[in-house]
Amino acid sequence: MRLGCVELGKLLMQEKALDGTLVPLGLLYKPSEQGLYGELRLLPRGELFPCGFIDSGYDLRTNVPYANYFGWVVEHSRNLPVLAY
Repeated sequence: MRLGCVELGKLLMQEKALDGTLVPLGLLYKPSEQGLYGELRLLPRGELFPCGFIDSGYDLRTNVPYANYFGWVVEHSRNLPVLAY
């Protein structure tokens, strides 16, 4: 089973919290290409971006409850070019 952006973000934040390292997760996106959907990813600030991903400029802070991660990602990714054309 492949985990989506939100599920991976929750796991990353929980893992960092257990380590005592509370860092925001940056919302990254990979733009869509001809016939291919783009992609969203939450990654701890300070880590290298995966190839092809761009920083959206939005940070998911530690004060956002896990139950609200999906809504936060939807709200902050609305204008990102991740839908296939």
